[in-house]
Amino acid sequence: MEIGNGEEYTDPDYQDEIESHQLYDTLERQIIPLYYTRNEDKIPRQWITMIKNSMKKLGPKFNTHRMVEEYFAKYISPFISEKNLLMEKKWIKSRNYLYGK
Repeated sequence: MEIGNGEEYTDPDYQDEIESHQLYDTLERQIIPLYYTRNEDKIPRQWITMIKNSMKKLGPKFNTHRMVEEYFAKYISPFISEKNLLMEKKWIKSRNYLYGK
């Protein structure tokens, strides 16, 4: 179940309104009824199946390993490269900046 059809609006507030209505509609018509539909053991089997399928589908995308790799690639790695470059040049750029040269 996805919210929206991939369309993008120029007004972000309008887009939020459209997508929030779709979200609540999906919750009300599809997800919440599955949760309250129980078998003779009072277990929401269809809801559990839906949750397990979601975890299988989204687990590879939303996990700490991927987040740490992405964080390192975006924020740490560029600074390590810059630090190494500065060290190779014996911090000349930094000293020149510090002493106003």
